[in-house]
Amino acid sequence: MPERLRVGVPSSALLRRPDVRQAELELQAARADVDAARAAFLPALTLTPYAGFNSYRAGVLFDPSSLAYGALAGLTGPLLNRAQFKADYRQAVAGSYETYYRYQQALQTGFREVVTGLRGLENYRAAAAARQQEVNLLSRAVATSNELYVAGYATYLEVITAQRSVLEAELSLAETRHNQLLQSVNLYRALGGGWQ
Repeated sequence: MPERLRVGVPSSALLRRPDVRQAELELQAARADVDAARAAFLPALTLTPYAGFNSYRAGVLFDPSSLAYGALAGLTGPLLNRAQFKADYRQAVAGSYETYYRYQQALQTGFREVVTGLRGLENYRAAAAARQQEVNLLSRAVATSNELYVAGYATYLEVITAQRSVLEAELSLAETRHNQLLQSVNLYRALGGGWQ
């Protein structure tokens, strides 16, 4: 674990998060759907292997498998089905906007989690430093109470009370460090697996 983290979080750190990656890929798929809906407005001409077979028989000229029928359908289809294609296009654009907003939400959620994790880590570091200072002061108090006990100015109960206070402070320090490490793990997860 690094001793200190830099204050700023680069945007590339957020792009490693799995939820942001998923939202980004969904956004790319939505853009492809819009492009496909836009391409449906254009006439299409599809060549099939039946073109040579049907080219000399006039009876199958308007058969669904003939070249002339396929070319006529491919060229007039966008004109006849224009309302359906417009509806599909509008639906694809609306889906694209929805996906874009989900992508924005994933980025904002990731940023919020990272900022919260950084602040929490700094708070736990400050708390651990304060607890360590408390343990040091109470340890000196135990030494002082032992000297007073040996000199006859304090009772053994005061020595035991001072020792108990040090033990409670050490347990509190250990719990604060435990919470600090858990916060580091949460920050690591919020950054999508680490920081560089």
